Amino acid sequence: MQFNDLFPGDGMTVGEKVRKYRTKRKMTQERLAEMAGVSRKTISRLENKNMLPDVDVMIRIASAISMPPSLMLKGSEPSWYGNV
Repeated sequence: MQFNDLFPGDGMTVGEKVRKYRTKRKMTQERLAEMAGVSRKTISRLENKNMLPDVDVMIRIASAISMPPSLMLKGSEPSWYGNV
């Protein structure tokens, strides 16, 4: 069973969302890892669907890429989000 099976949303995995937001901000995995206080390997494993971090780590990653934490887990981007 996959995480998205438990929390259906927009069809993207958590890792796909992180990669999307990270690249949208022209941020490297190294820079995101530094800002979130995790290793680059953690970011890589997350983006490549090899792990799902603890909630506190997910919140730090979401904050570092200006992603609403609720979006990381479920749902679509709020309509206002592209204007931020």
